[in-house]
Amino acid sequence: MLPGIVQRLLCNAVKGQGQLRGYSGKWVSGQVDGHRQVILPSDAWSQRLQGSIEPKVVEVVCADASAYRAQPAAYDVACCIGASMIWGGFRPTLQALKQAVKAGGQIVVGEPYYAQKPVPQELIEFEGDYHTEVELLHVMNEEGLDLKQIFRASSDDRDWYTAFWSQRGQEMYLKYMRPLEGWAVYLMHPSTGA
Repeated sequence: MLPGIVQRLLCNAVKGQGQLRGYSGKWVSGQVDGHRQVILPSDAWSQRLQGSIEPKVVEVVCADASAYRAQPAAYDVACCIGASMIWGGFRPTLQALKQAVKAGGQIVVGEPYYAQKPVPQELIEFEGDYHTEVELLHVMNEEGLDLKQIFRASSDDRDWYTAFWSQRGQEMYLKYMRPLEGWAVYLMHPSTGA
């Protein structure tokens, strides 16, 4: 992101200290005025995070993100990275973020996807049911959004991430998730109808 391009940013995340610090370091350096709603495990962690952010650049709101109501049409960018469960899934997340962006604004959502369906029931029971990328695209279009860019995590990225999981999670990853799933960040903006 270039300084001065994005004036207001709304971002939601769930319990991701490394991800949140990366977010603050990347976008604070671009002088973004924004809000971030985070479900945090402790006040001590919140104080450490608040202390690491440049004052008057990013406001950290430590609250239940699903209950937060962003000011309508107030943000240039609204994003939810890996936390669509906050609003109950991909479609409700798009609906919430659409309301937050100004005309011409952008929406960024990080989401897992299935490479193909069907997938084993054991996998669905372990982590819930996801969409394929074609299904995600259809939901975007039905919500009046145009897909502009996709940033996919590589297998190496996902392998590194799962190193922090429980033994059961690692087993499910190697057995099902690595061959059957992917994870990507989707950049969208409201359709212009063209």
